[in-house]
Amino acid sequence: METVLIADDEKNIREGIKCIIDWEELGFKVCGEAANGEEALKQIYELRPSLVLLDIKMPKLTGLEVVENAREHGYNGKFIILSGFSDFKFAQTAIRLGVENYITKPIDEDELSEAVVRIGEQIKSEKENVSHNEHYRNKELLHDLVRNQVDKDMFSAKELGLEAPVYQVVLYENFDIEKGVNMPYQFSELLKVTNNGGQSFEHFMDDEYNVIILKGSFAIEKFERFIEHYESTPPQKGSPMDTLFIAYGRPVNELFDVHISYSDAYALIKRRFFCTEGQHTLGFEELPHVREALETLDKTRITDYCTRITDYIQAFSRRKVAEVLFSIEEYLYNVDAPIGQVKLFLTDLF
Repeated sequence: METVLIADDEKNIREGIKCIIDWEELGFKVCGEAANGEEALKQIYELRPSLVLLDIKMPKLTGLEVVENAREHGYNGKFIILSGFSDFKFAQTAIRLGVENYITKPIDEDELSEAVVRIGEQIKSEKENVSHNEHYRNKELLHDLVRNQVDKDMFSAKELGLEAPVYQVVLYENFDIEKGVNMPYQFSELLKVTNNGGQSFEHFMDDEYNVIILKGSFAIEKFERFIEHYESTPPQKGSPMDTLFIAYGRPVNELFDVHISYSDAYALIKRRFFCTEGQHTLGFEELPHVREALETLDKTRITDYCTRITDYIQAFSRRKVAEVLFSIEEYLYNVDAPIGQVKLFLTDLF
């Protein structure tokens, strides 16, 4: 519920304003009242009301002076100026200062109600826009975080709700094109964890992958149990879960090391091409020997592979052919090349 401050030097007018309309029905609660400009300004600073009803002529500070001072000190709430007909020029000035409405005395109930309803809608719309913009701003920051492109001095983990003792990045995708590109489940449903306000994890899209930043031991332990079950009890063939592929990086204890976990997961999900049939996960434990052994893709090897395979076929040595094929598999698993180039290598070999 929004709040309203009523400021007028006449007590009977203040009391009348409180009673003339049903504030709660319009979504407002009277949080305070003031009898002069100085008191009104003080309460604006302390209470930060959503709306201020302000008499244009008051002792100590006029209504215009209150508006000017409040705006200079960063108050972005709404004002309704109350004035007599003779104060019209003052009211024009108030509107130039960003006052939403002015209402002439004696106050008309319907006019005040309409003004309050209109302002309430403005406040709601502005909050939705701020929330929307903040949502996309946060997603952009998360993109920068996993790519190690954030300005650490300008990045507040607390403000973004990212404070945690440990983090882990998970990437997942739906690799069955016939079943569509959208995942059938929310990640929270897969892990059976609640995620109110992003407390357990953050989710966003990066390239074609779903990115999850797990936050805290509880979420990570849930994920580990999920992976254990997923690997020990493969999903039913053809089920939606059978189209899910998950890659996960190492846990890290510092927020600004999240990019390391992301780099692990990203490298792994790019290796899905090499997974065995029915394999649905790749974890950071499998990365070290791959990273240390990465080679460039050397097409001059094709001739040697071809010669060895054809020789062993002619010699009817099934075992030797298998050895060459396994060596090709091992070599290609350890090349630092896009999947498209690996496929072209195999096409040329064939």
